[in-house]
Amino acid sequence: GREAADTLLCVSADRIGAGLRREDLVCRLDADAFAVHLAPSERLTFDAILAVAERILRSLSEPIVVDGVTAYTSASAGIALPRTLHDPTGAMLLSAAERAMVEARAEGRGTLQVYSSEMSLVARADHALADEVAAALESGEITAWMQPQVSVDGSQILGMEALARWTHPERGAISPAEFLPAIEAAGRNERLTEIMLVHALKSLRHWDATGYNVPCVGVNFGPAELRSPRLIDKIKWELNRFDITPDRLCVEVLESVMAQTDNDLVVRNIRALGAMGCHIDLDDFGTGNAAITSIRRFQVSRIKIDRSFVFDIDSGGLGAVLVPLMVRIASEVGMEVVAEGVETEAHAAIVRGMGARFAQGWAFGKPMTAEDLEQRVHETASTTEP
Repeated sequence: GREAADTLLCVSADRIGAGLRREDLVCRLDADAFAVHLAPSERLTFDAILAVAERILRSLSEPIVVDGVTAYTSASAGIALPRTLHDPTGAMLLSAAERAMVEARAEGRGTLQVYSSEMSLVARADHALADEVAAALESGEITAWMQPQVSVDGSQILGMEALARWTHPERGAISPAEFLPAIEAAGRNERLTEIMLVHALKSLRHWDATGYNVPCVGVNFGPAELRSPRLIDKIKWELNRFDITPDRLCVEVLESVMAQTDNDLVVRNIRALGAMGCHIDLDDFGTGNAAITSIRRFQVSRIKIDRSFVFDIDSGGLGAVLVPLMVRIASEVGMEVVAEGVETEAHAAIVRGMGARFAQGWAFGKPMTAEDLEQRVHETASTTEP
């Protein structure tokens, strides 16, 4: 909840300040980011700066007790030095440190990065890609590919998930890991979701006409879309336009969004979608710390176990312990489970033995265009006919 989060941030701020000198400055930038300015000193060598940053990171990794519950946190840090910048103003230093922090976060928890000129080139490239990807959304280069969600024995289709894919006219297929951050940087997440929704509903109508039974299609909705006051009316209009009933649309919401939201409009929209009859899927379960009470409050019908718990499940990884617990919790509160990232037959056998009935991953089908999916269905049907 908000009070616990505020307590955690206050404790973190105190720990950061405890590692600084009297003349240094620390301030909070936004939800979970702090900035530290180290006052100039002859003794403030590069090694000394690194030591300060590492000391802060160590202090933030110490457990924090909030209302009797022990929270384990971590932080990433970016460092910018005046001598690495052509124009070392305060604003430029802050911008460079933030860029280094983005790089540190990409490397993993508890990581430290020092700003370099190469990072500036990457930032400019990201900006250029943001302009290009905004145009690609309108030109039709970015489309929805479908990945099946099936029973772990492969006998039943639960549905499809619509996944954004970009086929560039010159560069070919561009990884979602590259263009999705660019879409966010361009402020076009809402537009992407609109396109995915239309593709999903259009595919459902086409499959119905051809006799291919797909119960529902999942579409990812992020914070920007869920904050829209027009979201419910927009979805109702699209459902009516394609003559699709609400129960055939799965609204996929990241667990991190559901765990952290204190926005009344987000809460209202998720509840309204559930009341309409849409399925609410909790995506990346196990990564966002959503309480069971929150899951029940939002009428979640299915949880999707994050692929990070599945990829090493056949080698005794952490998922071997956590996945059965997640399946049991979901069963006790009356929710279905979909295991994501099931890449091999061994994965499928293990999650089936753990009680998961449905799965999604390359073991059952890679993401593909709606046309390729239809062709695969016809080929499968023809090979099984007597």
